[in-house]
Amino acid sequence: MVLFLLACIMILSTVLTGCSQTGKPEEVAKGTDVTEEIAEDPIRVNVGFVDGIPALSMAKLAKETPMVKENVTIHYDLIKGSDLIVSKVMNKEVDIAIVPSNLASIAYNQTDAYMVGALSGFGNLYVLSREDISSIEDLRGREITTIGKGLTPDIVFQYVLKSNNIDPAKDITINYMGGATELAPAFLAKKAEIVLAPEPMLSTILSKDESAKIQLSLNELFAEAAGTDLGFPQTVLIVKKELVESHPNFIGTFLDEYEKSVDWARANPEKLGKYGTELEITVPAGILNQDSIQRMNLNFIDGNEMKEIYMKYVTILSEVDAKTIGGKLPDEGIFFTK
Repeated sequence: MVLFLLACIMILSTVLTGCSQTGKPEEVAKGTDVTEEIAEDPIRVNVGFVDGIPALSMAKLAKETPMVKENVTIHYDLIKGSDLIVSKVMNKEVDIAIVPSNLASIAYNQTDAYMVGALSGFGNLYVLSREDISSIEDLRGREITTIGKGLTPDIVFQYVLKSNNIDPAKDITINYMGGATELAPAFLAKKAEIVLAPEPMLSTILSKDESAKIQLSLNELFAEAAGTDLGFPQTVLIVKKELVESHPNFIGTFLDEYEKSVDWARANPEKLGKYGTELEITVPAGILNQDSIQRMNLNFIDGNEMKEIYMKYVTILSEVDAKTIGGKLPDEGIFFTK
């Protein structure tokens, strides 16, 4: 089990690094208890949300703690670090959580304890340079600096390249850095001319270098290559199966409230920054505006559309490396729909 958890941590680290710029392996003691509004017997629900962009999607709920159901006590926890989110999910310590999409598949395949209730965020990586790049074809013969060799964003990038008849091993040079904290300084110091960078790092770079320009969206490139409208789901909301079975109405109501939280985050960047600071989310409040929020691609999708988008994504991951999704494709049982 220890080796398996370490493998999961390696698989997920790039996604989480792109969401949070600190990645400290600690849980913030900011849990907020609130009694909500229709469970016959009192229950406690633990909601975990990963630091960074995923946490922004939950900020309104965690800060305002609206009434959901009577006799339900909800405890919100901000979770920092890929090791913590993996261990909490694999050890079944959270009832509802926002996690990287492939962790949902890993947990379902390995524990059968969680279901996907909604997609919550889509790809937020972008090609950034100081020169004009009009299409992915312009990357042929160039060096691209990024992070996370072999991890899910890298798999998506290479899938996009191959879909455009660009051989990642022959037609382009991909330079991998150790982490997000190395990528921004390399670009700002002009040691890297073209980078594939995630939000919120991207907005931080743009705020420090006026000559930097966003050239391409990896999410849009994936959407074109895979034939989807929304791109690839980077994060999802998962719910514990036993909670779905015992309190399906509560889960349905909570999903409705979470959708409102996502919509609010997209429409209120200034107040979102204030909430984020108070909740100790590490996305800098100063970079939050309508443009950066749009690039972060927070988006609530459930139902049949969720199923189609998610299965297309994990199928692509499985064709490259089945370990990234827990060894095999999940079946229809992974989904919860209202």
